[in-house]
Amino acid sequence: DDDESVRLMAARTLQEMTGRDFGYKAYAPEHERREAARRWRNWWNTTGRYGREAARAKVGG
Repeated sequence: DDDESVRLMAARTLQEMTGRDFGYKAYAPEHERREAARRWRNWWNTTGRYGREAARAKVGG
């Protein structure tokens, strides 16, 4: 997103859900944000059902 505040809130939510930040900084240059987002997606895709269920439970979903 072009709005830094939107990126910040999304990153905080992901960090609360997963307990990880993968070096993501909402104010970083785009290439750094993309790389951190890629690491997050890779982690998310490899956590399996248990990881997704645990993350969902943390946010009451």
